[in-house]
Amino acid sequence: MSHSTNPPIEIDGPDHPSAFIGIPIDRRPDIPCTKCTKCHGHGAWNTRLWEGGRCIIQPCADCDGSGWVALDGRRHVADIVMIDGRPTWITAILPRAIVQKTVPMPEPPRTEVDA
Repeated sequence: MSHSTNPPIEIDGPDHPSAFIGIPIDRRPDIPCTKCTKCHGHGAWNTRLWEGGRCIIQPCADCDGSGWVALDGRRHVADIVMIDGRPTWITAILPRAIVQKTVPMPEPPRTEVDA
């Protein structure tokens, strides 16, 4: 099978017109939630797209790749755990990390010794 000689389309984020080609909207979970405002329910977007349909995708960090954000502010993440010696799918409910913005420290006053 021959590959295209054309360069791939570079996609700079979820606002690009080709960002969601071939990526369906994920199924809504059984919890009260809303579509992610960054990925619009897709859970990921293309970052590089070739004309034959091959692509490289970037999962959305805002919704953990699910396409949906829980209304209770927590993360609902699918996980596999061992129950009675058998692997079982569960939904882990985790607190959402608090992102603290860093504030630059002010410069100390200069003295004649520093000069």
